[in-house]
Amino acid sequence: MDEWLKLPPQDYRRTVLSFTIKLPSDELLDAVLIARVKKPEGGRDGFKYFCGVCHNKIRERRFSQIAIH
Repeated sequence: MDEWLKLPPQDYRRTVLSFTIKLPSDELLDAVLIARVKKPEGGRDGFKYFCGVCHNKIRERRFSQIAIH
């Protein structure tokens, strides 16, 4: 993922860590794959897209948990 991001680790490490707390690894991998297809050039735009996918997945998980209760 580092080659695709083309960003120094300190620019993304904290954000990715927060996603690992909120999402299971299979959903994180899915988010990476989606972002790489949509933004194959990577870089800052690719990372922003990845973050958007993760935020949507977190939101979906919250709504599904609310619907269950």
